[in-house]
Amino acid sequence: MPKDIRLKTHGLISALYGFYATRKLFSNSQYSPLIPVYISLAIQGHHGFLRTPTRAAARIFEWHSTIVDQTSAIVRKQELDNILQEAGLPTFSSFNPQSEMPTYLKRYGQVRNELPKDQTALFLLDLLYSVLIDADRMDAANISFPKRGKVESTKVEEYCSQLSINSRHSKSANDNVIDGRDDLFKTLSDKAEQVPLSQHVYSLTAPTGYGKTLSAFHFALKLRERLVKQDHCPRIIYVAPYLSILDQNYQEIAKALKVNSIQSGLLLLHHHLAEMQYSNSDLSEETFSGLDSELLIEGWNSEVIVTSFMQFFYGLMGSRASQLRRLHNMVGSIIILDEIQAIPHEYWSLVRSTLDFVANKLGMYIILTTATQPLIFSRDEIVELAEDLSKKLWSPRVTIKNKTTNNISLDAFIEEVNQLIESSGEKSTLVVMNTISTATKVFDTLKTDIKKYYLSANVVPAERTRRITEISEALRRRIPLVLVSTQVVEAGVNLDFNTVVRDIGPIDSIVQVAGRCNRNGLRRSEDSEVHVYSVIDAQRGTRYGNRIYGNYLIEKSLDVLRRACELSPFDLANEYYNALQGGSSDIESKELIQAMCELDYEKLTEFKLIDEQPSCSVFVEIDKKASEIWRRYTALLESEKDGLERKEEFLKMKHDFYNYVINVSSRETSTLEPRKGFYIIRPSEIGTLYDLDTGFRPVATSEVVKQREAAII
Repeated sequence: MPKDIRLKTHGLISALYGFYATRKLFSNSQYSPLIPVYISLAIQGHHGFLRTPTRAAARIFEWHSTIVDQTSAIVRKQELDNILQEAGLPTFSSFNPQSEMPTYLKRYGQVRNELPKDQTALFLLDLLYSVLIDADRMDAANISFPKRGKVESTKVEEYCSQLSINSRHSKSANDNVIDGRDDLFKTLSDKAEQVPLSQHVYSLTAPTGYGKTLSAFHFALKLRERLVKQDHCPRIIYVAPYLSILDQNYQEIAKALKVNSIQSGLLLLHHHLAEMQYSNSDLSEETFSGLDSELLIEGWNSEVIVTSFMQFFYGLMGSRASQLRRLHNMVGSIIILDEIQAIPHEYWSLVRSTLDFVANKLGMYIILTTATQPLIFSRDEIVELAEDLSKKLWSPRVTIKNKTTNNISLDAFIEEVNQLIESSGEKSTLVVMNTISTATKVFDTLKTDIKKYYLSANVVPAERTRRITEISEALRRRIPLVLVSTQVVEAGVNLDFNTVVRDIGPIDSIVQVAGRCNRNGLRRSEDSEVHVYSVIDAQRGTRYGNRIYGNYLIEKSLDVLRRACELSPFDLANEYYNALQGGSSDIESKELIQAMCELDYEKLTEFKLIDEQPSCSVFVEIDKKASEIWRRYTALLESEKDGLERKEEFLKMKHDFYNYVINVSSRETSTLEPRKGFYIIRPSEIGTLYDLDTGFRPVATSEVVKQREAAII
């Protein structure tokens, strides 16, 4: 790096001065050995990420001569001294990097032995870092922090009451299900007034379709109202693993609160595809630019935040500024963790340890909601909010047919599915496969005159949304159809089929997909069947399920199915979680917990909620709207606007742009044309590289070359 550029770099000299100033300020404190180190680490990483103390110290040592040169090069020291004195800090003139360096290195060398034995050091450092970078970003953008707003539980009560009335007037009403929803809502409403505020971790276990989200949200609002009376106003953070759940429940919460579904100081949606447009409040006409909106949304400046597992858990266990910036706004908040069973079982110990710490030390209230409660916490550590209703709620709505005793080839499985559909008459059928390739083959070889649909991650999001809407309307009108899908349909999609067929997966996934069968309880359980098969690749002799979930989860699931084929989905899930708890390894969790205790941020980067295979983003010009969006995108990149202006413009179109983007394996990009940071599939390649039914299609390079040459001619 050129010397003049090094002299302008302010992070390291600021970190060393921060160490010096804090050491002076805390010289008589019991925390004097550690606080200067934390402050220095936070300052050093404020433009990027936190480093393990030893690596941070090595970096300052490497730059020591530059820091000395920087100190000498500052010409307006008196002005700087005045500013620091006004802030109650030691003057910069008293700071000598050469004499400070030995003390700095000695303290950093001792820090590992002086760290607490739990996660206290990590969260203390992360909170200092969070406050610093959030204030720094907002100050640089000249944005004031929004005033706190008010959300009322009575609005949700009114909304849910009207939903109940509307349901009872419906021709397809099922009084048992509606009564169950009403009882669940009332029970949680009462418990919100009764639970001791010293209790911080709860579970809510109820079947799919019983309104867990709104019941839990109303519970959180009433709990918040109790805390407000004690001068504490917590944010409410709703967290779910899948974008389909987030988008759907964001709209539902907006309706319940009677606010517009726009990003605001009352309610916001934050995931990587969320729209970046923020207004000051729901009733205000003031809006912010795209860049300012991004700052406000990513900082979680709202009363109710709807966000993803990725944003939430990396906000607790990450290392980057973009991940940890919102942590201080999570302190003391009420967290609704929906579909908690989606947490990989190897992280159960890690999640339990972390949630227990933030509940007890950072004052967070945790509500774990699911139809299949994993054994992350033992039953004596949490309060089950629906315990009194469990027997009534869990009357079986489906019958699980275990057909995994013998493995079956994909071709034989397809024949059985065809026979099942043929004999089903006017019924609707959902077929869920473990891989995109098997789902595609099943769809292509179905022999039926019934309307059929396909869903997988190979289909652009805009088309997936359109299909789900169309399928939902057809099912509501009881029009028979067949849907072939991957796991994208397992949770968060409000669909109700007569019959479900699933290739073997983990029991919790089977129970989740069973929630798409007789969802509203309109049929007898014996007339609503979930067929589970063990489909194998005939050439390799291996199950497709093992490729996705590994041997351990599949073998445990098969074992539970063999021993408990007559159990209800709820009991089946309990058997499965007991089996996992008894035999699973928590080595990975223990290593990451140790990394948290030792401030080993490099090790923490190994925490992966999803298996991140190498993938490439592909923009698909599937229709005229997609082509127009791509034209706008390329024109923006080729414009003379600077980087910030281009980012500002892109944020306005980001949501629409990514509605036409899919991610494919890097192995499958040899046939694709790279352009402007993405691979692209042109309109002329629809049908070859992208099928209108089943989405992206890896094909031979020669076939694509011929097609492109023909298009040019």
